[in-house]
Amino acid sequence: MDKVLKGFSLFVLIVAVYACQDTTVAPPEKAPFLISDIRIADYWAANSSTPELVEARVEHPDGIKAIQMVRVQVVAADNTMEGSAQLYDDGGATTMSGDLLAADGVFRNLLVPKALVSGSGVYTFRFSATDQNGNVAPVVEKTIQMGENQPPQLHKVFAPGLLPSGFYADSLAAIVFDPDSVGDVSDIVLDISKIGMPPVRYTKKSWERSAIDSIFVLSIDSSFAAGLKGTYLLSFKARDQFGAESDTLLRKIQIENKAGTLSEIAMPHQITKPASGTKQIFISVKANDPQGLTDVDSVYFYSRKPDGSLSNNGKPFVMVDNGKAFNIANPFDEAGDKIAGDGVYSLTSIIDTGAATGTFVFSFYSRDLVGNLSAMGQDSIEVKP
Repeated sequence: MDKVLKGFSLFVLIVAVYACQDTTVAPPEKAPFLISDIRIADYWAANSSTPELVEARVEHPDGIKAIQMVRVQVVAADNTMEGSAQLYDDGGATTMSGDLLAADGVFRNLLVPKALVSGSGVYTFRFSATDQNGNVAPVVEKTIQMGENQPPQLHKVFAPGLLPSGFYADSLAAIVFDPDSVGDVSDIVLDISKIGMPPVRYTKKSWERSAIDSIFVLSIDSSFAAGLKGTYLLSFKARDQFGAESDTLLRKIQIENKAGTLSEIAMPHQITKPASGTKQIFISVKANDPQGLTDVDSVYFYSRKPDGSLSNNGKPFVMVDNGKAFNIANPFDEAGDKIAGDGVYSLTSIIDTGAATGTFVFSFYSRDLVGNLSAMGQDSIEVKP
């Protein structure tokens, strides 16, 4: 019997060793050596002396130190070489490359179009990378339009002198001429500034070219005034596809911004204090603002106890409109709101066995981005023993 057991044990051992030899684990594959991304403007002014940023993101299985050189070659439409340059990943420490962070795998350089190409036309930028062992990553190309560009001319702009609070619709307009072609104009740049404050670039909506090519129109509504109130200076510039900009035209405008309102307060009016554990009270209120919901900074309430003192040490309870289900571990962010961005702000309050009995009075307010406060909305809950 012992001989049988020993024989069986030896058989199991042999099978186990064989199985271990047969199931070898392959080493993980390394990421390939490649140029994963390039960034370069689509249009260059061939006669410009202003440097243009060129960049390439390079990845190597052995890390950034394994990369020896990254270059870009500029080839004309007839396949003749116009110029080339090296790109650097040195954080700008040793070159004027415009690189921001050393050894992050993004190689950059600032190239002057006038010194790089002989004239206008279509050019191909070919990016290549070589590592310390002489391996070359696959070449990445991008076609660029070069032109003997002249900046656009902004002839006239139209803007209302007053934007009333809650206005329904209006527009701004600009008449542009471009010496190259009207189609060369790509955008109107609008900056909004208040005296003593830095200008803010308007990007919420895009300008549209009208049926008459030289006229650009920006349709606006009351949301244009979100966060704005008082006298402002509108600064207009036309920009073409090569990045050239016109002279600036200015217009003064008065912007009204009145306070929002509250409605549809929803909460139970009576609740029995729990004999043990806790109970939840869901509270919500609808916020409205003449400039739209983007002008709403916060919605909150104060709770006054039956003895006349304020709950929460006199601090307001801030409500949310984020659509997050209630989570008792994070009740002020995950507060039980139903739908994000619908203007209904919510909070779930908790009462336990130690809660006072009597009537709790809730006072609701909304505040907008320019500091206007709504009229107070009020409701109450009676907590019974």
